[in-house]
Amino acid sequence: MKKVQVLLSSYNGQEYIGQQLDSILNQQGVEVHCLVRDDGSTDSTINILRDYQRRYENIEVIEGVNIGYKKSFMELVYLSGEHNYYAFADQDDVWKPEKMLRAIEKLSEENDNRPAMYCSNCIITDQNLNKIRMLHNSGNIVPETKVQALVQGFAQGCTMVFNRKARDLILKYKPKQDYAHDFWIPLILNFLGKIIYDKNSYILYRQHEDNYFGTKSSIKKAIKFKSVLFNRKRNFYSNMIAEILEGYRDILGKDDRLMLENIISYRNSIVNKAKLILNRQLKRNTFAGTLFIKILIFFSRF
Repeated sequence: MKKVQVLLSSYNGQEYIGQQLDSILNQQGVEVHCLVRDDGSTDSTINILRDYQRRYENIEVIEGVNIGYKKSFMELVYLSGEHNYYAFADQDDVWKPEKMLRAIEKLSEENDNRPAMYCSNCIITDQNLNKIRMLHNSGNIVPETKVQALVQGFAQGCTMVFNRKARDLILKYKPKQDYAHDFWIPLILNFLGKIIYDKNSYILYRQHEDNYFGTKSSIKKAIKFKSVLFNRKRNFYSNMIAEILEGYRDILGKDDRLMLENIISYRNSIVNKAKLILNRQLKRNTFAGTLFIKILIFFSRF
């Protein structure tokens, strides 16, 4: 039976975390070990976690200080042990019993010597787990090109499952800048491994009023997020590409390495900047998103 380590970051999740832990413990056909890092909760979450840890040997709880979800989830990867597979979990979802087994079946179709990551569709529900709709209605959500993957996040962290080779690849380099686990890891695997997308869903993706980056995020929040990115995270993408080169230059393919080096040199000349703006592969899934990226390049903030 394959061993899976579930990596769960919690924060003030007292209302739903017990239900999620029960669904993780109820996974069929796999040996589950759950590593939970609490990100400084101020409600009764930690008491609930301690109770589960007392009752179940396969649950380990780390009481941490508040460092934010980006650092917290990545810290869980750095603290993870030796298992066959690894899976991220959000505190307020519910997993179907076959979720991990279906992911492992897909990953097992790949060569175990190759880093590989699985992600899937989601069933969006209300806070009472009543189905609203599927998150994705069309085919493969993986970006068409590696260039597009640099600016277009696509995987829901709560669906991500990856093998030990992928974990080893992630541990090869610890970024200096904070990146969301469901942006950085798929990006690295897109360049140096294999990504498998499953159009089916084995997760109830709960939406409620405390969700910030859920499917119901308002236009105002989206605009605010882009404003923060534009004003406070200057050169976010250039710095990220520089980190990919710093951490993985020695194992990147020659063409990929040259492509990344050419992109971050866009400020060296007007010609380079114009080429990047006109690069049709550097795009997001929406016109507005693509326009935002081109504006960043124009103002040398990419």
